Amino acid sequence: MSQEIKVTGMVLQAGNIGEYDKRIVLLTKERGRISAFARGAKKATSQYAAACQPFTFGEFSLYEGKNSFNLMWAGVENYFDTLKKDLDLIYYASYFCELASYLTRENNDELEILKLLYQTLRALEKKTIDIELVRCIYEIKILALYGIGIEAFKTILQGNSDNIQTPGVLALIAAIISIASKEAMYWYTRYHAKRIDSSALMADAWHHRSDAFSSIGALVGIAGSRLGFPIMDSIASLVIFVFIVKAASDIFKDAIDKMVDHSCDEEMETQLRNCVMRNPNVHKIDVLRTRIFGNKIYVDVEIALDGSITLQDAHDVAEKVHNDIEKTFPKVKHIMVHVNPAKL
Repeated sequence: MSQEIKVTGMVLQAGNIGEYDKRIVLLTKERGRISAFARGAKKATSQYAAACQPFTFGEFSLYEGKNSFNLMWAGVENYFDTLKKDLDLIYYASYFCELASYLTRENNDELEILKLLYQTLRALEKKTIDIELVRCIYEIKILALYGIGIEAFKTILQGNSDNIQTPGVLALIAAIISIASKEAMYWYTRYHAKRIDSSALMADAWHHRSDAFSSIGALVGIAGSRLGFPIMDSIASLVIFVFIVKAASDIFKDAIDKMVDHSCDEEMETQLRNCVMRNPNVHKIDVLRTRIFGNKIYVDVEIALDGSITLQDAHDVAEKVHNDIEKTFPKVKHIMVHVNPAKL
């Protein structure tokens, strides 16, 4: 029997149907993932035009027909407009929605993944966390929710591979394309990272390399499964799980390093000391402090000079030390040189 239902959820996908209509895919807390038709949603004057855009979150009133749902009314709580103004954010948000759409099912309890998706898009909007870190957190939480790594581990231990579905040729082709594209992006990004000496860009290059390795694992699993070894698919899933966890760990560490100042390593500080002590007028180094921010170094050094020299001479020595460090170490952005009288 046909009836009207109200659901709370998010638009994962939207596609055109005919000249005026749209078909949307909703992830809801009441019915899981469902599809609905929005009649006339393509018209500029339609009340559904804005509500049928991807990432839209709110309450939807649907007419449940015999074979499909029809959108009757929508009360939007969050359009996520900020995401739609940035191409990178659109890319990531679309990926998150596609992954959620792939994993969820109709009439399943998908409340946790809906919450995860909403919180992830909020994190993208705020831009307080690195995008790649957001991606890895999202993927790991999905793995935990659906037990992808756990199920693969159980299948390998039990040797129960009879019920594993063999991937199609399309999956094999997609894995090959993914490997080639990600490896090309790695070399391209790496080249420009070295050219401008950007640690952030180099980290991004290694993210592409990590994705390529993950795709290699998927390729091995798909090929092995198609050759008659279905257990290879579970092994590949476990390998990909490990890669995702490692990538998340590396990105998290990198993000923490960028947020928290820390000093140079012992080797770098030794080189700085040697540079300062090459000046014959410097008796010794009283204090050397270093601080790394991004890919730049900040130096604070206190040098001991002959206490009987004039102020002008002391200033000249300090300036010479400053210039020597600046010329020797291009990554040093700022140097503060303090002069102390040497204690005899």
